[in-house]
Amino acid sequence: MNRACCHKGGRGRSRLARPARYFSIVAVTLVLATAWAPGALAAAPANDDFADASVIASLPFTGNVNMYDATGQLDDPVCPPSPANHTVWYSYTASGDARIDVTTSGSVGDYIPFACAYTGTEGALSAVTVTHQSDTDIRFDAVDGETYFVFVALVQQSANFSTVTVTEAPPPPSNDDFDNAAVIGALPYDDSVDTTEATAASDDPSGADETTVWYAFMPTHDIRLTASVAGTGFGYAPRVSVWTGARGALNSVTPRDPGPPLVFDAQAGTTYYFLVGNIYTTLGGQLDFSLDGVLEAGLGLATSRASVNYKRAVTVTAHLADFADLTNKTVFIYKTPYGGVKTLVKTAAVDSSGNVSAVVTLTKNTKFVAQWAGEDGWLAAQSPLKTVGVHVITTTKLSGFFGRSGAYKLYHAGDDPKITGTVVPNHAGKVLRFIAQIRRGGAWRALATANFRIRANGTSVGFLVNPRSGFAYRVKNVFIGDADHLGDASPLKYFRVS
Repeated sequence: MNRACCHKGGRGRSRLARPARYFSIVAVTLVLATAWAPGALAAAPANDDFADASVIASLPFTGNVNMYDATGQLDDPVCPPSPANHTVWYSYTASGDARIDVTTSGSVGDYIPFACAYTGTEGALSAVTVTHQSDTDIRFDAVDGETYFVFVALVQQSANFSTVTVTEAPPPPSNDDFDNAAVIGALPYDDSVDTTEATAASDDPSGADETTVWYAFMPTHDIRLTASVAGTGFGYAPRVSVWTGARGALNSVTPRDPGPPLVFDAQAGTTYYFLVGNIYTTLGGQLDFSLDGVLEAGLGLATSRASVNYKRAVTVTAHLADFADLTNKTVFIYKTPYGGVKTLVKTAAVDSSGNVSAVVTLTKNTKFVAQWAGEDGWLAAQSPLKTVGVHVITTTKLSGFFGRSGAYKLYHAGDDPKITGTVVPNHAGKVLRFIAQIRRGGAWRALATANFRIRANGTSVGFLVNPRSGFAYRVKNVFIGDADHLGDASPLKYFRVS
């Protein structure tokens, strides 16, 4: 066969004829090539040219082709990693939106063809965005009705047969997207899912991994949750993070945790979203996700009053919020007076309303707390601290008067009324403040203020020296309080000077 005058079928591109004097040399060369390279004169593959692309009618598809005599054309695209001399074409018209995988393999050594994907027409092709699954395998998203051209290119001629496989990739996991998060109905929960085809959405939380799945759980009780993840597959090290809120506006509850199980306290009625993905690479794998929890009982504490007078009683009531699930559970109420030790006030089972009450007489500022020991499936519970203040009792005695007129005690001009203040309980050494006012111009006005030390017997004595005659006066004592007790002011005492 005289190949010096031949052209590649379907392209109409003639090669320049060589001068006649060189014809015999070329002919000898071709004969030698025929002798030492079996198959060298074989016909090019049927799909050697773009116009003759092998039509892939349906998927999955596997095609075997001898690329030894495949050729390249000047207007062929450049398929990575470099321009190739041996190329073939396939075409596929998508029958629906799908993710397409193209894999290639070679018959000799490491000479594996590369694959690229295009749309368009010959000489005006547009490369399709692909994901490189390996050095030679690609993946792209096909749109229904669009025709895609798969270009298979081989740089080395040493390989003969090549295999091209085109398949539709498996769909992503059902819980691949936030809107389709797998709903967890009851605990404990375990799920196993292959995340190889999992994807990430553009509005996933910042820094999210590329192969992710979602889970959602709304507890009906306050609960301490433990989320665990494990995975198998090359480079697969899954991690989990927890979020609340709405899509595109999620709030982080916990950091992503690649290590030990993630433990956090969840509130009843709040939906928590678990985002699970690979920490190191975009690779997926077999993922195992589990969620378990221990319930937290709501234990509250209330007092009948925020403060009482010295040696007066207060009613303290503990309430076990989940008493319907925890019938007849025993609750403990403790008190801790200021500067004292914690002591047990009452131990009792909750009543039909979930309550336990105790009446306590107080002599100092006191903190109360309720506790429940917990049981299987429930965490021990403790109420917030509740403090009840205790007021001292402060009194004022007015003495030395000679008579009384209504609410007023009467003094002669020149008398020095004696004012005795008493604080119960005794606060010897502390300060008791004496306050005196005078009635002038139809209003009570400040007259004098003085501080006196409380004596060992709990009293403090002062005198209003030489009050002016013809005026009305009133006096009282005030204890401002300390760490042990709240302060108190005595009732006012009234007098006149004639």
